[in-house]
Amino acid sequence: MYQELITLDQDRPTDRLDYAFVAMRLDRWDDVKSLSRSFPQGMDTRRRHLIDAMVADQEQDWEAADQAYARAEKLSPEPGRCSTTGASARCRAAI
Repeated sequence: MYQELITLDQDRPTDRLDYAFVAMRLDRWDDVKSLSRSFPQGMDTRRRHLIDAMVADQEQDWEAADQAYARAEKLSPEPGRCSTTGASARCRAAI
């Protein structure tokens, strides 16, 4: 469904966000990275930064992951509940 919307140029930025989360769950990281690059520059949402953080984790770019998680945390309606530090640390084999 999302691919069709994008192909027909009838998608909204939120459709791409939703599609990126679906692609992550399906372990389709090339799609996630491509979608992430297509987000509008001004899209400053918690979900967008979580995607950026998880892509950075996947690429083992820990500094970028930490920065993106921090941005997502700042945009969270309940700071502290958005923390994914444990998951990120497991990716790094730090725990």
